[in-house]
Amino acid sequence: MAEQESKHINENIALLEQAEGTYEGLAKNGYAVVPDIVPEVECSGLVNVLNQLKNDRENASTDGHTESTKEERRFVEASGQVLLRDCLLDRPEVLLNFVDLPLVTMLLSRLFGEMAILDGFSASTTYQRDPRYSHPPKIHIDSRLAMPEIDNTTHLATMICLEDFTESNGGIKIWPGSHRSAIVPHKDPHVKDRHHPGFVTLFPARGSLIFFLGQTWHQIGTSYTQQSRWSLLLTYTRWWIKPQTNYTHCGEKMFSLCTTPQKVLLGFASIVPDNRFIKSKTIIGEDEIPGDYQNAQKGNN
Repeated sequence: MAEQESKHINENIALLEQAEGTYEGLAKNGYAVVPDIVPEVECSGLVNVLNQLKNDRENASTDGHTESTKEERRFVEASGQVLLRDCLLDRPEVLLNFVDLPLVTMLLSRLFGEMAILDGFSASTTYQRDPRYSHPPKIHIDSRLAMPEIDNTTHLATMICLEDFTESNGGIKIWPGSHRSAIVPHKDPHVKDRHHPGFVTLFPARGSLIFFLGQTWHQIGTSYTQQSRWSLLLTYTRWWIKPQTNYTHCGEKMFSLCTTPQKVLLGFASIVPDNRFIKSKTIIGEDEIPGDYQNAQKGNN
């Protein structure tokens, strides 16, 4: 018993040190890469799941590449990236455990210092893009505001590499230090659609995690092959910021699969009150989240 307790303490210390080192990388460069987080066998299994999900979505739609609008189809053709948006809702029994990886939750606590929620959960792969499009995908950021101070960061992006990122299938370009620029590159007329030197291209091995701040400039790497390059892309934000997807509408089945910490990340502890006469505060304790889905959706009103 004492030996197990000692091992547990040592593991927690190692995790804390890993999270602090990752935070320091984010503070200095705007990004960090941590290898060997997800076992290779899990990565291979997830690739199979995502390939099947991609096929299922394409079979259920008359539009190619699983995207439904003209704008999204153009994005896919021009960028060489396929996104399976909100894939968490399709296969929660497989993907839920990746919402609250220990390193991620510890890093969120260090970065935000307050409750975090899931902003979006997608899967991404690349392919050789349509050569008719002469311009590569845009340099962009994932947050709505480009806050130059890390303490005011609103979003954290986490990429879980399920396959090796290589020069042939496309890595990801990051501009170190760009998180301090206070510029939204895809909207600024002096920056967008222009070449900017000073980037690094990351080619992590499968099982690695790539972290970057929401205000860090990045760009999809160019793929020169039809070889896949699957990754999971999870974005987190502060509890008081409106997320891309309202995961409190996940459905009773998915809710029943969630642990309490996962329910917090999905937003069940920070539902806006219907009115101030019924409930005066937005935040509730995780132990106050109702056990049944219908009442949990009401935010304990």
